[in-house]
Amino acid sequence: MLTKRALIIHMLKNLGYILGVVCVAGGISLFIATHIADIANGINESKKITATLEHRNESLEKLEGDYAKVKPHEKDFRQALLPTSNILEFTGVLESLGQKYGLVQTFHFDTPIDSGKTIGTPPQKINRIGFGLVLQTNATIGLAYIKELELLPYFAEIDSISFAGTPEGWKKSVSINITGALYTYDDTTQ
Repeated sequence: MLTKRALIIHMLKNLGYILGVVCVAGGISLFIATHIADIANGINESKKITATLEHRNESLEKLEGDYAKVKPHEKDFRQALLPTSNILEFTGVLESLGQKYGLVQTFHFDTPIDSGKTIGTPPQKINRIGFGLVLQTNATIGLAYIKELELLPYFAEIDSISFAGTPEGWKKSVSINITGALYTYDDTTQ
């Protein structure tokens, strides 16, 4: 027969075994849970990478399709872009346009800056050259000049147009300030 003391010792031993088994089982469970979490994170990362690659493939396919549409017109784009080192053709057209309309004009061009864009194969940098025009004429002739300026076959943009003069004097004399940019291909780094 067991004494009270022997019974307590026996119960404490059994409790120790049970706690040991629970600790070992808990450790194993923790190890397995950590491993499963790592595998789940790896799967999620793989899914993200797969989705990114699929998106890139779709973007590449769209880009290739767009390029196929544009490629036949590359020659036209190139003709619309003057070389950065020689914009005399553009200034000559501006002078001819001014003479055609019989107006007084002055213009200036800024230093070329890189637009961050390229064209062609191999890629050539596209530069942006800011310009300013001041026209002395009447409003009717000035508007006709501006319409023709917008139709010129160059990659150019008009940023702003302002008119200065008195309302009653617009039929006789007005000052028109035009600011814009001419886009050119960079032929200075070859």
